[in-house]
Amino acid sequence: MVRYDSLTRRRVASLLATGAIGVIAGCADNGDDDTDDETDAETDDDADDDTDLEFGSDDPDFEILLEDTNGEAVSSEDVTLEILDHETDIEYTIDQEIEDGVAEPDFTEATTYTVAVVSDEYEDTADEITLEEGDDEELSFELESAS
Repeated sequence: MVRYDSLTRRRVASLLATGAIGVIAGCADNGDDDTDDETDAETDDDADDDTDLEFGSDDPDFEILLEDTNGEAVSSEDVTLEILDHETDIEYTIDQEIEDGVAEPDFTEATTYTVAVVSDEYEDTADEITLEEGDDEELSFELESAS
C-alpha cells in the first residue's frame, strides 16, 4: 500500500502559522548579508553618543510646597491635594506622595491647573497656576491651623 502525503487543512494552517510567527519574531531574512559588520559596529558606536538626550523635556517640572505657619513641612498624613486640569476637567488627587512638604505631580502638561489643599488639621485653600512648556514652576502654600 502506497501512502501519499497530501496537504490537509491542518497542515496548511500549521505552515501559515509557523511562517507568521517566524516573521513576527524576526526570524525571517531581512536581506542583509553578514559582510557589513563594520558598518553595524560604527552605527552602534554612534548610538552610544546620543545617550544624553532627554525625552519629554518639554513637559514642565512642577513642585507644590506645603508648610504650616511655623515653617514646618506638612506631610501627606495631614493634607490631600486636589489638582484640577482646566483643559480636560480631570481632577487628580495626591494623598500619599508628599514628602518633606513637597509634592511633585508627574502627570503635568502645559496647561492651567487649580491646586486645592484639603485637610482636617488646616484651613482648606486653593490657588491657580499656568504651566508653559519647559518651565520649572513652584506653588507654595502656607497652611493655617483649622479652628
